[in-house]
Amino acid sequence: MNKTAKRIYHYVRSVLPPELNLSLFYLRSHGRWPDLRNPKTFNEKIQYRKLHDRNPLLPILSDKILAKDYVRKKLGDAWVTPTLWSGKKLPPRSERNWKAPFVIKANHGCKWNIFVHEPPSDWDSIELRCDTWINARQDPLLLEWAYSEIDPHILVEPFHRLPGDVSYEYKFYVYSGRVEYIHAIIKRSKTDYLRFYDRNWIAQNIAYGLPVEKEEVPKPPHFSELLGGAEELGAGFPFVRVDLYDEDRPLFGEMTFYPCSGSIGFSPRSWDFKFGELWVDTCYPEG
Repeated sequence: MNKTAKRIYHYVRSVLPPELNLSLFYLRSHGRWPDLRNPKTFNEKIQYRKLHDRNPLLPILSDKILAKDYVRKKLGDAWVTPTLWSGKKLPPRSERNWKAPFVIKANHGCKWNIFVHEPPSDWDSIELRCDTWINARQDPLLLEWAYSEIDPHILVEPFHRLPGDVSYEYKFYVYSGRVEYIHAIIKRSKTDYLRFYDRNWIAQNIAYGLPVEKEEVPKPPHFSELLGGAEELGAGFPFVRVDLYDEDRPLFGEMTFYPCSGSIGFSPRSWDFKFGELWVDTCYPEG
């Protein structure tokens, strides 16, 4: 799609009623029109949640700062990565005495991260990016209500993984407090790979966005604790994806209520229906 076509596409979506906007988004993502009145697939139910789920906990748990207090109360302080600093604007450079490596991120969006592995010399560009984040919102056309309700802040956290290291992130699919599947993200220097497992760490033949890892992913050392923690955090929600790490101890990453905004297809497609069937309660209260 060229730039002119993209502008037209985004303009049309911006003036459409919400259900039609998301239907057009779904059509472009999946090549078919969704059923948003009686959703059946996982990706349809993500769109349905955007339209109807106004649980006041969603903005709190989507906020990368506020979610930490929730996790701390549920699972204990050891699960939480400490916040080195947070605010609307980075402090004076003389006060930025954070020990590298660390990560600078925004609390109100996805993929707004700057990984700092050694004391930076390009603070001008970092400050510009942070100012851009503070004045930006997660794509409003996606209608991800939870992110729209977050007060934008910048935060700084310690970051322990080094360039070139192979690291793992574990994304637990929690339905009404029960983990059914996990996908492991294998992070290498240039490419990320994915491998799905069930709750018993049995590999599943599922492709979803990233290249599929061909080798078996080692079971995380603290798998039972990760599973229990994900279920504790996911209790009370018909579906939430809980992202965790295993770095000498279980560690919380984030809670995601709109994975990939419902734009990524499953292969084979039957898994979209299977994941959708597990998401039982879609009768969200309005307002």
